[in-house]
Amino acid sequence: MEKQQGQGIVDQIVDEQIVSYSQTNEEEAWESAEWFKLYPKERFVVNMKNLKVALSAREKIVENDNTTIASELAAIAALGESDGNFNYPVWYSHEASALLEADVKAGENKGKKPREFRETKDEYKEFPLDVFRDKLYAETRKQREQKMKVFKRNKLAEQKHKQEVEEEQARWHAEQEHDETVDQMLENLSMH
Repeated sequence: MEKQQGQGIVDQIVDEQIVSYSQTNEEEAWESAEWFKLYPKERFVVNMKNLKVALSAREKIVENDNTTIASELAAIAALGESDGNFNYPVWYSHEASALLEADVKAGENKGKKPREFRETKDEYKEFPLDVFRDKLYAETRKQREQKMKVFKRNKLAEQKHKQEVEEEQARWHAEQEHDETVDQMLENLSMH
């Protein structure tokens, strides 16, 4: 249990950047606190190195995703602003998008045809009826299906977690058997 607490604390320190993980030597970090020393030094060093690699990879993925998203949003905005076929604003950046999400969530559209519902707010009227109708149907479908997706996501995450726990248990048991075998071999050698 103490070893797990030590690893959790390392994660917390790295996450909170109490220690600049990219500039801290793993052995110095292990020496820096008594509770780290409860965790075997060799494993601590390996885990901290692995954590640094994982965090670096995650930072690169996030940076790449942000760059991709920014360029795609810019392309969408440019298309909406420059194409002469559009005589209405870009939906995703317009106030009507957020209003529609809230109104559908509140059930404001129930019992109304898209044409009637469009007339309830000036922001909706800035879009042609066919565009507004498509957005209304898409938002309604999204909110209806979201509950199912959340349940499915949670179920998949639970299965993945269970599998990871089983794999970790198997690895731990294998290490324990290995440690016991080594201890027996050392004991046998010391008897001779």
